[in-house]
Amino acid sequence: MTIQTQGSVQTQVLELVPREYEVFGGLEVDHHSISVTFADHGRLMKSLRLPYSAPQLLNYVRKHFPQRRVAFVYEAGPTGLEEMRLRRERAALRTYPKNTSAT
Repeated sequence: MTIQTQGSVQTQVLELVPREYEVFGGLEVDHHSISVTFADHGRLMKSLRLPYSAPQLLNYVRKHFPQRRVAFVYEAGPTGLEEMRLRRERAALRTYPKNTSAT
């Protein structure tokens, strides 16, 4: 674990060592659901969408991956921050230029 300091804010950063985990869960989260894709070191195992509920996600993991070390990665899918950036760019294009009248 490392501690990063920026101004007066300290953040603990846990370093993920892949060989210490057997299953990886890539999370894609929105207001209503959690999409997760599970993979091990060599293959895609399962993709599913659950209601927005951390307890339900953890229950799924306990049931389907008992006795296995699972690491989660947040916003690891094809949307997330990239999708937000694209939406902002599209919104900016719709409002530009603001004044197109000739003088």
